[in-house]
Amino acid sequence: QWWGLYHAAPWFNPSGLGQQSPASDPELLYNSGDQPVWLVPMTSSSANDNSSTGVFLFNTHKNEADFYPLSGLGIGSNVTSTFSSTRANIRNYNVTSTQLYQIDGVPTWVAIYSQSTDSGDIFQAVGVVDAHELNGNNVQFEPTLSAALADYSSWLLQQGNPGGSSGGTTGPTIQTVTGKVLRISSVQQGTNTIYYLYLQIGSQKVIFTANLALSAKLPLVQPGDTVTVSYLPTTARVINIQKFDDTSINLGTPPTTGTPGVGATPTP
Repeated sequence: QWWGLYHAAPWFNPSGLGQQSPASDPELLYNSGDQPVWLVPMTSSSANDNSSTGVFLFNTHKNEADFYPLSGLGIGSNVTSTFSSTRANIRNYNVTSTQLYQIDGVPTWVAIYSQSTDSGDIFQAVGVVDAHELNGNNVQFEPTLSAALADYSSWLLQQGNPGGSSGGTTGPTIQTVTGKVLRISSVQQGTNTIYYLYLQIGSQKVIFTANLALSAKLPLVQPGDTVTVSYLPTTARVINIQKFDDTSINLGTPPTTGTPGVGATPTP
């Protein structure tokens, strides 16, 4: 069609259907290859739309952009108000910047809190929140980034979401390894049971965490068992498990209860 998307222009399509517009100013980020990129969250042109339709990533060296469909993310002023409203921000620090990252495979907003002084803004804390779950109660608020990320990983586990690639985005590839259980212990976090597994994988010893919801085998795991775990590559010392299986435990077919056939008579 020679007219392309001309029919969707505002003067022909005042409803905004099929149109997109930037949801906020461009954000300068560094991707997994430590390359600078400009990220632009996009939304529909409807004034009533408070969620994303996708994101543009602009290569700063080539001045080329790739669009990743990513709907349902909280955007705009909703992000700032979510960070400001968290109960942990008892001193009402200012939210001076917000940036969108993919952490543990989950689209995540990261905020910087600061306090205004006569000599300028002074850093005070970091906030992290799931971009799909904008709520002040979900914000992980800590004085350091490492502490906030640790809290966020625990929060994801409590939600039964250990992370994973989101549709339409290119994230790290899930890795699967097999190892021997050296130690295992469980803790209760709210209404969730979290298992800590200390595994021997080759010459390395690694700590993993898993939500009970991942596998019914977790309460049955014992030291010496051989297990297979899948996870997203990370530099964290404690790794969240995406998938889990204890190959030492073989679950057979559930037994079936026989029923008397037609004409059968009970034995007195």
